[in-house]
Amino acid sequence: MDNLEFALEMKNKRLASGLSQRELASLTHVSRYSINRFENGKANASKETQNIILRCLNYYVCDKPFYLLVDYLSVRFPTTDALEVIRKVLGIKADHFIHYDYGYYGYKEHYAYGEIKVMASDDEHVGVFLELKGAGSRNMEYVLQAQSRDWYSFLNRCLDCGGVIRRFDLAINDMCGLLDIPVWEKYTLTIEEASKYFRIGENKLRRLAEENKDAGWLIMNGNRIQIKRRQFEQVIDKLDAI
Repeated sequence: MDNLEFALEMKNKRLASGLSQRELASLTHVSRYSINRFENGKANASKETQNIILRCLNYYVCDKPFYLLVDYLSVRFPTTDALEVIRKVLGIKADHFIHYDYGYYGYKEHYAYGEIKVMASDDEHVGVFLELKGAGSRNMEYVLQAQSRDWYSFLNRCLDCGGVIRRFDLAINDMCGLLDIPVWEKYTLTIEEASKYFRIGENKLRRLAEENKDAGWLIMNGNRIQIKRRQFEQVIDKLDAI
């Protein structure tokens, strides 16, 4: 981001946030004098200072800076009756589920409603296994909303029915970039990130990567090209043209 773009974005976001220049200065530990000069395009802010200011403003502009999502949940129930778990715990009619005569993790069969998976076994010690991966968790959220329930009541219902929570993962959805790693602190960059950081066209970077497959600044992640930022900076420093 060049300084004119930064100045415009900074001013628009500060006004949208309702913060005064003095308040923004206090929050970011940048002098009010500098804030004023950055905003009016009379001084150039370093990339680090731009990041500090915009992260602060993004937080105050967002109505909901972050929220938690259930990302994975697995529960084992001490029963062999998967249909009972579907009815009593999930609160869904069993005929909405598709039955498959194979399972996962050693289970003999499973039932699926979208990405909500319920696995069954004849062995009570193995029990019934409910698994909600990322997409399954989103499916379950819609079900709970339709039932006027929430995750707290659902988890309580699992426990009331003898369920044992085997794994429960939460994810933070960062809506304003507070947890983002600045590009200039990343070890590797994607082609898109490197193009913006080095101001080199994406096509030219791809061509350089194709022509220098054994270069120390290049790493392949499957079919994805990753550029080692510091090593490529050293290459650029030695060039007069590219």
